Amino acid sequence: MVHVSHFLTAYLLLSAIAFTVYLSIFLKDPSTPKTDHLSWLVLIVATLLSPISLPISLLKWLKSLGRPAE
Repeated sequence: MVHVSHFLTAYLLLSAIAFTVYLSIFLKDPSTPKTDHLSWLVLIVATLLSPISLPISLLKWLKSLGRPAE
């Protein structure tokens, strides 16, 4: 049985890793305004949702590998 503390620890760890990756991409992109509050909001929302959306995307991608190209 998975304890809530393990789930929370994994979620926070994945969020920290995702934030680090997203922040480095965000800071390297010259077309993104660094002073725009909406840009930072999108970065934060993407970070919070990544532990949920990344595994779902990975599963869809893995399922598509078994199918012939259309």
